[in-house]
Amino acid sequence: FMSAAIELIKIPSSLEKICDYAFCKCKNLRQIIIPVDSKLQIIEKEAFSYTSIESIIIPQHVKRIENSVFRYCYQLRRIEFSNNSELQFIGEYAFAFTNIENINIPPHITKICRETFSSCSYLQKIEFAQNSELQIIENNAFLHTSIKEITLPSSLTKVCECAFERCSRLKKIVFLNGDKPLIIEKLAFCESIVESISFPSNLYELQNGCFDKASIL
Repeated sequence: FMSAAIELIKIPSSLEKICDYAFCKCKNLRQIIIPVDSKLQIIEKEAFSYTSIESIIIPQHVKRIENSVFRYCYQLRRIEFSNNSELQFIGEYAFAFTNIENINIPPHITKICRETFSSCSYLQKIEFAQNSELQIIENNAFLHTSIKEITLPSSLTKVCECAFERCSRLKKIVFLNGDKPLIIEKLAFCESIVESISFPSNLYELQNGCFDKASIL
C-alpha cells in the first residue's frame, strides 16, 4: 500500500504483523482502526512513516514497534497504549518528528532507543508506570522536546549522552531511588533550564558536562 491514496484502514483482528513500509508515504491516511481483540504483535520499520494519522491506540499484545514506524507523522498528536500492554521494545526514531503532547511509557519497556522521541517539539509530559522496568535511556532519546519536568523510575541504570539535550523547558528532574548503580553520561541534560534536581541514593557516576550550557539551579 506504499504511497496509496487511502484515508482510513481497518486492521483485521487476526493480523499478527504489519510489515516494513506497509503504509509508508500514504499521505492521505488519517485514521487507523485496530480492534480491541487484535492479535497484532509486531509493527515493522517505517510501517506508517510519512502518513497523516492523528491518533492511534496500540493494542495489548503488540510487543515490538520497530525503527521509524511513525517517523515524520506530523499530524500525530495522541498515542495510547492499552491497559496491560505487553510492549517490550520501541525502536530508534519510532515517534521522531511527530506532534505528540504526552506519552505514558508501558511497564515492560527496558530501553528507550536512540532518538525515539527526537524533535517531538510539542511533547510536554512523559510518565512511567509504577512497576517500570526501564534501564537505559539512549543518546538523544528526547532531544529537542518541550518537557517541563520528569520523574525517572528506580529501575534506571543509565542516562546516555545527550539523552535530554536541548530540552529548553526542562526545569525539574527527579530520580527515584533504586538498587543498581546509576550512570549519567556527559551532556545528558545539556542546554536545559533545570531549577530543581533530585539525585538518587544509587547514583554511581555523574560525568563531566552533564549540564553543559544549562541554566542550572
